[in-house]
Amino acid sequence: MTALDLKLVRDIGKMKGQMFAVGIIMACGLAMLIMMRSLILSLESTRDAYYTQHQFADVFCELKRAPNALRTRLAGLPGVAAVETRVTGNVTLDLPGLAEPADGTIISLPDDRPQRLHTLFLRRGRLPELGSRNEVVVGEAFAEAHGFAPGNTITAIMHGARQTLKVVGIALSPEFVFEARAGDTLPDNRRFGVFWMNERELANAFQLDGAFNSVLIDVAPGATIPPVMAELNRVLAPYGGLIAYDRRDHPSAKRLDDEINILGALSVAFPTVFLSIAAFMSSAVLTRLVRLQR
Repeated sequence: MTALDLKLVRDIGKMKGQMFAVGIIMACGLAMLIMMRSLILSLESTRDAYYTQHQFADVFCELKRAPNALRTRLAGLPGVAAVETRVTGNVTLDLPGLAEPADGTIISLPDDRPQRLHTLFLRRGRLPELGSRNEVVVGEAFAEAHGFAPGNTITAIMHGARQTLKVVGIALSPEFVFEARAGDTLPDNRRFGVFWMNERELANAFQLDGAFNSVLIDVAPGATIPPVMAELNRVLAPYGGLIAYDRRDHPSAKRLDDEINILGALSVAFPTVFLSIAAFMSSAVLTRLVRLQR
């Protein structure tokens, strides 16, 4: 060991408190950076795997009414790998313990063909049986907020008609990672829920027998989304089609992406603060040491 090395060790020994504090702050900053980046990577990989496994669509479009025969034409559009047409509507819920009625979205499940997009992940129970009446699957967040379980009933008003819905399953959907109304800042799971019912029964309830009012499209590998959206808008325009949109504008997917982006910003901001403090303390210690040595 040279004389300078020995002097360095002695100087560090005299300032072991300051050196220990700087080391702890640097370790905290690096640990936070590694932890948050690992968390973001885990969330992104889980999100992508969930979307892929349960066939989350690439393009969405709502319309007034179109015949089911149009499904074949939509499937033949350039760049389209899969098409799912469905019936959606709003329901008003009469729930005990709430001063004001709750509301929700009800979505059809195909009963004459396999479901290709937005497949449900059943947590409990089963899907509605073919030919059943008023059987529904409920979103897990709403079910947990009210303590619903398979076998319970819910009073709902659908298209002006009062009906008693029987809960047969509790499920998750890639379309509703956040079960919230469009435009809501935060989910209100006590006052908003998502339901799924057999397509034929739901179409009859909303006077859409033999028709649909919502389209989901999975874009083929190698194809680009904007041309598919343009073609979809052109085909659905005579049927009261609204502007098609992709995942970037989907309420739940956008909210999930925003949450991950916030974590990404924090993964930079917090370690920067800790490492900046450590750098300032190191500079102060070295400046003091240099002045003493002079």
